[in-house]
Amino acid sequence: MLYANTTEAESISPYLLQTPLEGVMELIIRNTTSRVMEITMAVFNPYGMKIYYSDDMVSVRAEMKIFSETVAETDFVNSPLKKGMKKSIKLYTARKLPGVSSKFTMEAGL
Repeated sequence: MLYANTTEAESISPYLLQTPLEGVMELIIRNTTSRVMEITMAVFNPYGMKIYYSDDMVSVRAEMKIFSETVAETDFVNSPLKKGMKKSIKLYTARKLPGVSSKFTMEAGL
């Protein structure tokens, strides 16, 4: 990454520029059916993504609620994976838009 403004480049840790961070997603699955389900995919709405970071890791926590063999709902959880992690800046900082949800309903299979 190159920066034209040296003060901007100096504000970013050289460690972060040279070392790729590992990304981890914790997925909590709640099966509301009485059957055992096989999960082959998960789709999320990026509008509700809550990203946390530390010096050695980037993480996201999410949950999936299964309603049937073909329908599930996914959403992000607003808490860090490990204690002491910092919340990243929000991509969507404007006021909440009516009708826009952070949840995503998967209706074409799991």
